[in-house]
Amino acid sequence: MTFRSQALQWKQECLLTWPLINISRMKYFFSALILLCCTLFMSCGQHTETSLPPRLFERAIEKDNGVLVDVRTPEEYAEEHLKGATLINFKDSAFAENVGKLDKEKPVYLYCHSGNRSAKARDLMISQGFKKVVHLEGGIEKWKSDGMPVEK
Repeated sequence: MTFRSQALQWKQECLLTWPLINISRMKYFFSALILLCCTLFMSCGQHTETSLPPRLFERAIEKDNGVLVDVRTPEEYAEEHLKGATLINFKDSAFAENVGKLDKEKPVYLYCHSGNRSAKARDLMISQGFKKVVHLEGGIEKWKSDGMPVEK
C-alpha cells in the first residue's frame, strides 16, 4: 500500500468517524443547555411578586403577617390611611434611616397615593437587603376605587 492510498484511507476513516465525534459533543452541549434552562426556570419560581393589585395585596398582608407601611406625607396619612399602617414618609430625608430600623427578614408592604413613591421605596429597600418588599399597584387611590376600606 502506497503512502497516497494510506492517506486516502485515513481521510475516509476520519470522514466516517467525524460525525460520531460531533454527535458525542452535541450530546454534552444539549445536556448542559437543558441543565442551564432547568436551573433558570426553577430559580424563576422562587421569585416573589414585588407589586400587587389591591385584593391580592390585602390577602398577602393577612397571610404573611408583614409590616404595612404608608410612605406618604404626614398630612396625607392624617386624611386617610389603611388600617394598621405605620407612617414612614418617603419624602423625609431620614427615610432610608427610618426603614433601616425595620426587620429585614419580615415582609414589608408599602403603599402611597398612586404607587410611584411606594415603587421607589421598594427598590431602595430591596437594595438595602430587605428580603420581601411589596408595593400596592395604583396606591391608595386604586385601593379606594376597588371599594376597599380606609381609616380616617
